[in-house]
Amino acid sequence: MDMHIEDWDETFLSRYDPEVYFKNLQTAGFDGVMIYVQSHVGLCYWPTKTGVMHKAMRGREDQIRRVFDLCKEHGIPTILYYSVIFNNREYERHPD
Repeated sequence: MDMHIEDWDETFLSRYDPEVYFKNLQTAGFDGVMIYVQSHVGLCYWPTKTGVMHKAMRGREDQIRRVFDLCKEHGIPTILYYSVIFNNREYERHPD
């Protein structure tokens, strides 16, 4: 499940529910999961001191951690995806 999601519209990710997300992973039969923590748009879905947090996750900082914990509890191998090379937000700030 891809999460290159901007936050210019306040409805984007506003209804994100880690329990439902995890249930969908189970229903689809995933045997390994990659969870986005910063996507190509340059927004973080977890607390960060160096990046920019997605507006929908502010005040709900534990949402991505909850999915990670659910995967771990159910024995699903999980990696976290932090885009280092592609970051549109930083490119717009520093096009040079």
